[in-house]
Amino acid sequence: MARWCRKCYNIGSFPKILRHLNVNEGDFILTWNSGRSYSGMAANSFNKYQPIIFGVFILCGLWLCSLYNYLLFHTLVETFSIAVAVGMFFVVWNTRGFMEANYLLVLGIASFFVAGIDLVHMLAYKGMTVFPGYDANLPTQLWIAGRYLQSISWLLMPLMIGRKFSARTVSMIYLIVTGGLLAAIFSGFFPTCYIEGSGLTAFKKISEYIISLVFISAIFLIWRKRHSFNAKIWNLLIAATVLNIFAELAFTFYVSVFGLSNLFGHIFRLIAFYLIYRAIIQTGLEQPYALLFKQTADSMERMRASEKLLRTMAENYPNSYVSIIEKDFTVGFSAGQGFTKQNLDPEQFRGLTLELIFGEQAGIVRAYYQRTFQGEECSFELFINDQYQLYRTVPLRHGLNQIDQILVVTENITERKKNEKALADSELQYRTLVENSGTSVLVLDKDGVYIIANAWAAANMGGQPEDFVGKSMVDVFPLDEANLYLKENLEVIESGIGRSYERTYELATGSKTFFVIDQVIKDSNGNGVALQSSSIDITERKQAERQLEFQAHLLSQVSDAVIATDHELMITFWNEAASQVYGWEKEDALGRHLDELLKTMFINETQAETQAKLLANGQWEGDLQQQTRDGQTLDIEASVTWLKDAEGEIIGGITSNRDVTRRKKAEQIVSEYDAKMRTTIDSIQDIVFSVDGHYRLQICNEAFEDALLAAGGRIIPLGESVLADEYPDDFNKLWQGYYDTALAGERVMIETSMMWADGLHHFENYLNPNTSIDGAITGVTIFTHDVTRQKQADAIMQARLRLTEFSLSHSLDELFQATLDEAEALTGSTIGFYHLLEADEKTLVLQAWSTNTLENMCKAEGKGQHYDVDQAGVWVDAIHEKKPVIHNDYVALPHRKGMPDGHATVEREMVVPIIRNDKIVAILGIGNKPTSYDKNDVQAISLLADLAWEVVERKRSEEALQVSESRLRASLENSAQVSAQWYDQNGRVVFWNPASEKIYGWSSAEAIGKTVDELMLPGEGSVEFQKIVNTINESGKSYGPVEKQITRRDGSSGTVLSSLFTIPSGDGQPLFVCMDVDITERIRAKANLEQAIQQLHVLRDFNVAILSNLDLRVLLKMFTDEAVCQLQVDAVCILLANPHTNELEYAASQGFYTDWIENTQIHIGNGYAGKAAFENKTIYIPDLSSKSSGPLLSIMIEDEKFIGYYGLPLIAKGQVQGVMEIYKRSPFKRDADWENFVETLAGQAAIAIENATLFEDLRRSKINLEKAYDNTLEGWSRALDLRDRETEGHTQRVSELAVKLAKALLFDQSKLVQLRRGALLHDIGKMGIPDAILHKPGPLTDAELDIMRKHPSYAFEMLSPIEYLHDVIDIPYCHHEKWDGSGYPRGLKGEQIPFAARIFCIVDVWDALTSDRSYRKAWSKIKAFEYIRAQAGKHFDPKVVEVFLNLKLDN
Repeated sequence: MARWCRKCYNIGSFPKILRHLNVNEGDFILTWNSGRSYSGMAANSFNKYQPIIFGVFILCGLWLCSLYNYLLFHTLVETFSIAVAVGMFFVVWNTRGFMEANYLLVLGIASFFVAGIDLVHMLAYKGMTVFPGYDANLPTQLWIAGRYLQSISWLLMPLMIGRKFSARTVSMIYLIVTGGLLAAIFSGFFPTCYIEGSGLTAFKKISEYIISLVFISAIFLIWRKRHSFNAKIWNLLIAATVLNIFAELAFTFYVSVFGLSNLFGHIFRLIAFYLIYRAIIQTGLEQPYALLFKQTADSMERMRASEKLLRTMAENYPNSYVSIIEKDFTVGFSAGQGFTKQNLDPEQFRGLTLELIFGEQAGIVRAYYQRTFQGEECSFELFINDQYQLYRTVPLRHGLNQIDQILVVTENITERKKNEKALADSELQYRTLVENSGTSVLVLDKDGVYIIANAWAAANMGGQPEDFVGKSMVDVFPLDEANLYLKENLEVIESGIGRSYERTYELATGSKTFFVIDQVIKDSNGNGVALQSSSIDITERKQAERQLEFQAHLLSQVSDAVIATDHELMITFWNEAASQVYGWEKEDALGRHLDELLKTMFINETQAETQAKLLANGQWEGDLQQQTRDGQTLDIEASVTWLKDAEGEIIGGITSNRDVTRRKKAEQIVSEYDAKMRTTIDSIQDIVFSVDGHYRLQICNEAFEDALLAAGGRIIPLGESVLADEYPDDFNKLWQGYYDTALAGERVMIETSMMWADGLHHFENYLNPNTSIDGAITGVTIFTHDVTRQKQADAIMQARLRLTEFSLSHSLDELFQATLDEAEALTGSTIGFYHLLEADEKTLVLQAWSTNTLENMCKAEGKGQHYDVDQAGVWVDAIHEKKPVIHNDYVALPHRKGMPDGHATVEREMVVPIIRNDKIVAILGIGNKPTSYDKNDVQAISLLADLAWEVVERKRSEEALQVSESRLRASLENSAQVSAQWYDQNGRVVFWNPASEKIYGWSSAEAIGKTVDELMLPGEGSVEFQKIVNTINESGKSYGPVEKQITRRDGSSGTVLSSLFTIPSGDGQPLFVCMDVDITERIRAKANLEQAIQQLHVLRDFNVAILSNLDLRVLLKMFTDEAVCQLQVDAVCILLANPHTNELEYAASQGFYTDWIENTQIHIGNGYAGKAAFENKTIYIPDLSSKSSGPLLSIMIEDEKFIGYYGLPLIAKGQVQGVMEIYKRSPFKRDADWENFVETLAGQAAIAIENATLFEDLRRSKINLEKAYDNTLEGWSRALDLRDRETEGHTQRVSELAVKLAKALLFDQSKLVQLRRGALLHDIGKMGIPDAILHKPGPLTDAELDIMRKHPSYAFEMLSPIEYLHDVIDIPYCHHEKWDGSGYPRGLKGEQIPFAARIFCIVDVWDALTSDRSYRKAWSKIKAFEYIRAQAGKHFDPKVVEVFLNLKLDN
């Protein structure tokens, strides 16, 4: 047992052990202790808090270290984090082959590459000098890159739990990512994170927040996967992640890399990595199973509990032995009550071999054990020492899935074997009885295994007995059914009470129904052990029963009353529908005589006739009347059939009765309705008919039939297609299309024409779809309305309108001819003539022939011919009879007199007289219509002739008026200064002289017919004008002269001195004459003079501002304010051209509701402003809403309510300086003066912009020149450093430090630049020192020292000729003077030494002392400080020394 306990087995083997011990897993509850152990729990109080005290001590030490040397502090913190990360990598990398916590592998690999980035970050830190030329941005970029990589790796860590992956693949991915980050940083592609003097960039701060969010997400995922971690490791990792978040947040606040927030960030980071060290490295070394093999450790704990449980089970397992067999086939463990019953000690078997235990049968046992060691579970029986033993073997697997031991459970089955033999004998007898029973018999045990299946049972299930014996019900039936049957059988067996039932089974032979009797087979103790199931196949019987039930069900469900009777008509069947129809319930009807119950009455034949047909045919169908229970008479459609037996004898009958009472009533109503409908539609004068979906005629009125006959067709019978064969194919196809459109659900209206016997008729046809109750379209109803007269009236009215319009621009002769052409068109005639009857009514004058008559029909003499009425032919009968005359058979007229030469042949003619004041004034004749003239033609031509004569009379009156008006018009036409307009009663212009065209801009042709509101007085002005007209019309007095404001055609306004009076017209209605004198210019000249003076004041003020103020924004703001006021506009904006971006940018504005204009940036060439700048021209948009939509246009129209736009470029010296945009929320009112003033303002603005730009360019040039000088000076200083390699970098260092010290001394800010330049040139004089002296490695001689001490004088001589450098000479010339006067070259003392030189000399000495020289090593800071402090008052200014010693120096 001890050997077995030392192994770690897969807990999955334990259920198998329980199964072989016949123990239910659910009967045991496995519990174990997690095995958590913290060594500190047993320590004393001091040891418990020792890590905390030690940690506080460490943190305090680091804080002090940061105060002394921040670079050292930073290096220590980063080194610790790098060491922890690398250590974590080595721990997980070297255990990756057997480590179960695969998430640690991701974390370890990630930590290694993060450590690499952190190492470069540490080396790039300010003061490390590993990466010269880089500022604090480099380490900040490396920091952000490392944190991104670290946070994302922590997020991935919990996601990788339980996943398989290659460590090398992960390493390669991290290598590529890390390399990419470093390449991006050093190549300059990585975003800037820190700017000297400004602090952190937005990217760096946002990145820290993002990294914090990633860490928070990682905490959430780690929390969700907490069961996969050791509790201690989980707590430490969560704490470390939280501290990492604090660190990232702290790093978002600092401005200097030495700031307090930076310090706290590194402290948090240090503590976080300490916790990671505790979680990964320390735990990995002290408790490797907790870190690397948590699953295995948990399995071991469960296995220990399993061992204990197994021993308990084995020792209490009845009549059995439990053993553990080792790999060498020796016994490792034994237990069980079997040993106790035989007085054997289980420990005696420990270590025994198979040969010692089994003797000659050891080989058999070994073979089974060998199979079990290979993973197979075995079961076998042996007869040993006169006893039967059953052996079951199970392989035991340890954590690596290897089998080192097997479990053997041995059970003594001797008694069972004896019982089995006795049972077998009994079973043989029982089986014989079962096989010969003649019924299906099955015997099953409690597990549902078939013990016996006789031939009948096997045949029912589709096989032989041997196919089922030994098999379970699960093998025969579907799993769900088998489980149900097993449960039922077990309940019957355990109850000991049999049962009988019917059940249908789905067997291999098909679906069968059995009557089953289950009997319980009991043992000697009366306990049920098996079930005998005897069954009889009743499938066919059940099918017959179901058929009968189905038929009865069908009869009960049909909607017709179904009644069955015997041969004496006694009711034997009565369905539910019969109860509903007759009101008799089934119980009341059964057994009653059919005719007596329902009081049947035959309608179309006698009862005897019906019975005769029934006897002859075996069935009968017909109509009956029967009564309901409450005495109501019903109309019944009956279908009766005799029922006969096998011999053909009538045994009864069955009748199916349908209640058609409602249908009969409905049919009667429909019949009555059809009759009424027929009468109604016949009374309709319009044509009405209806067709079905196959175009068959369903209904029509008499008008439809009359129309068919009138068109020369036949009457179409109902039911026949209206698309008759005698109609042309194109006609049928056209109408079929109309029908199909209506059948598709659309309403159709079409116009058609048809020639009837009395002439051409025109129709409007309306096709409407017919729908049934359920909404289905069943046909089409057509309503056809004869619109011939309406068409004719319309044609006459149109002809009159055309003639009226024609008369306005043509002569009377042309008007007569046009009238005849219209008459021909109305009637289809080809000849037309118009004769005027003179006042004596004796003579006719031919006035006109129709166009067709002249061109194609008649060559006789025409216009102007006179005819004596008494001598003329039949065509003057209309004059004699004083009424219209028709001659449809002209040739047959007895009193016709023939035609002159060249006259067209006349076949038929119609002449109508035109009568005025009971006198005939003219006749109009037409002829040769293709068909006969009728009363419709008379009516149409008479009406046309009267209407035409009215036009003629008006035309004659107008011509007379024209003569009288021409004189007045002539005088007004020649008036150049006075505008004259004539208006009719409706206020419309009838005359418009040239002066009016000049004043208002409308030509005479354009103005005629228009009203004053359309021409000059819109809105209220036109209303006032109409009032004046009405007043003059009523009083007859003139109006005016008065001043009147007008609007011209171009939208401009003006002022006229106006008078209004009336003159008579030809039609008796007065004309209103308006005489206007334009005084606009006179008034405008006065206003322009005042405006010009004001504009000059504005331009003068703006010029003064340009000269006195170079602040462009102030100037342009002043400009936009004045422009809005002076231009009388709503808003003005100035956009400046940026030559670098080729864009227009906002500069100033006034009058805008919103601030959208302030964000304007428009590419030159785009938009209205861009187009104005690009094309160098003014852009005018009078109506913005007419342009295509866009977001900017939407703002201008919807938010700003702008209507008009005016943009012009601002040009100075040929260059576009910008664009001035002008907006109006009402229509623009601009003229030449306005535009000239706008251009003048734009020119002033351009000049202001140019002046400011020139000033800015000069200022920028000055700055660039100063930078060039500074770069030159720095170049000189570097050249000096390169010449004296021993002092390389010296100049830059002392320059920076000198500026820093000067700022601390509150040095004049304006002179700091000169001080820095002087520091750069402090050793310029050494250019005059020979190299032999300058580069001499050893001490200089006195003579050499004298030469060396001349370099300040050389500097003075070199720099004094350069005027630009006069202010910087103090340092190169005096930086070797000493406070006590012992310096050189001039021996100045105290404050005689320039202040800049006193500052610089300390800095110069400090750098020299703390730098290596060929003749000595650099001094320490402390030693250098002591020297400078000692030289205060001697070499250096004491006050300057005091400030210098308090400076925080980087080196």
